[in-house]
Amino acid sequence: LDQFILYPWDCMGDRVDNNILQFTISNLTIKCPVRLDLFNPSTAPLSFQPDSDQCDLFQQLLDQPDISLMVDKFTDLLRKAVMTRITNQPGLCKTCMAAKTSPPCVHCSVAVLFSGGLDSCVLAHLAAEQLPPGQPLHLLNVAFQQSGGGFDVPDRLTGIQAFKELAPLHSDRPISLVKVDIALPELQSARSSHIKHLLHPLHTVLDDSIGCAIWFAARGRGEDFVTGEQVETPARVLLLGMGIDEQLGGYSRHRTRFAREGHEGLEEELRMELMRISERNLGRDNRIVSDHGVAPRFPFLDEEVVNFLLAAPMSVKCNFSYERGVGEKLLLRLAAHRMGLKLTAREPKRAVQFGSRIAKMEKRKEKGGHVAVRE
Repeated sequence: LDQFILYPWDCMGDRVDNNILQFTISNLTIKCPVRLDLFNPSTAPLSFQPDSDQCDLFQQLLDQPDISLMVDKFTDLLRKAVMTRITNQPGLCKTCMAAKTSPPCVHCSVAVLFSGGLDSCVLAHLAAEQLPPGQPLHLLNVAFQQSGGGFDVPDRLTGIQAFKELAPLHSDRPISLVKVDIALPELQSARSSHIKHLLHPLHTVLDDSIGCAIWFAARGRGEDFVTGEQVETPARVLLLGMGIDEQLGGYSRHRTRFAREGHEGLEEELRMELMRISERNLGRDNRIVSDHGVAPRFPFLDEEVVNFLLAAPMSVKCNFSYERGVGEKLLLRLAAHRMGLKLTAREPKRAVQFGSRIAKMEKRKEKGGHVAVRE
């Protein structure tokens, strides 16, 4: 293997470690389609500062021509990214693929990992817009059983709320909210026999929690919220919202970094997270979802979307002068508000391990960075 020569992306720079890789690293580079040099360093505040106490804050911002134009451009690029990811496939569900049926297929072939939060609801809305007429869309919502025996975890409650807001916008589209309920014995069995091997070489509590939640959701086996029937989605493509928090300051640590170091510190944080997202998150998520014969697709990491957001001013991407649930991912919230998802547009960020309550299910006193010790 020492005869292989690797040609890195030009954006990787000194991130290539010649001491770890047992390959020859060429001095020649390949042009990276994601241009980090587009990063907009502007720290200028919004030219228009509406009263954040007013309930129509988002509409006031959208009434500004420059902001409105930016939101429309972002929405168009995101719509194109979703379209690319739902059309570049055979157009067959798992059942029809196994039966070697000729396309088109009338069953669900695309699903969304659906917490009911901002990111997943926007993707569900755009997918519902663009799927072939009459083709079903499944929204996969995972919850882990709590000490009282119920599954009414935060993500289940927001999932139902978002489903009720989304469905009327697409009355001609069969949309199903699939409640994926997981009890402790099933979690422990699947983790020890299966999921931990997919997570390797990652081994932290955070990776374990996220990996388990995504694995059960991607399996798509649960109860239809409306009919109460047991279903298992035959979808072969799963849309996931990963990647947008890293670009639009969606995590609480971004607000903390901004409070401590201002725009300069925030810019450094967002750059770092975008650069490391593939090694930190995407490899894990790809292995976990693909285990079910499902293709994971990440519209928020489309190259055109990423380049557009790199060039967007920070004050529109996130504005921490506004409260939680408003200031972070401001651009996406404005897009959601314009789509008609007005309740969802104000939902605060909640990570899947907390929203699904897997982090509390086993009552372990652990931190996300600790090594996950599991039986």
